[in-house]
Amino acid sequence: MMDLLLQCSKDELGFRGGLARAFMERAMFPSFQSSAPEAAAQLEAFFGITKRYAMGLQQITDLNVQTVKAVLKESASVLASGSDARPGDFMGSQWMLLAEVPEKSAAYARHFFRIVRETEADILEEARSQYEQYGSE
Repeated sequence: MMDLLLQCSKDELGFRGGLARAFMERAMFPSFQSSAPEAAAQLEAFFGITKRYAMGLQQITDLNVQTVKAVLKESASVLASGSDARPGDFMGSQWMLLAEVPEKSAAYARHFFRIVRETEADILEEARSQYEQYGSE
């Protein structure tokens, strides 16, 4: 960061521009100094990566909704069977559901991490393609 501040000219650091503006232009928003095609390429890269990230979040949200629906359906079936059954039968059905928790948790984790890996690969591929297209200029 200090290098960027040292690169700023005296005019940029003067009363008119200010230190904050000079730093913002140099460090945080390099597109201020870029030409229009470079700025468009940066914006395109940003939107491409953001789109891939949003798609991954949507898949995780869908997985969570599906999981909640399944849990509610199973809970409703246990409650419905509990009103007709004897106390021992009701406890037995609860134990069966409890026994399935590790298997269902492992299945959820597999789906979750598959989505994360695919999203990560998509984002890296998008970043690579943007770098290959615009990075060497």
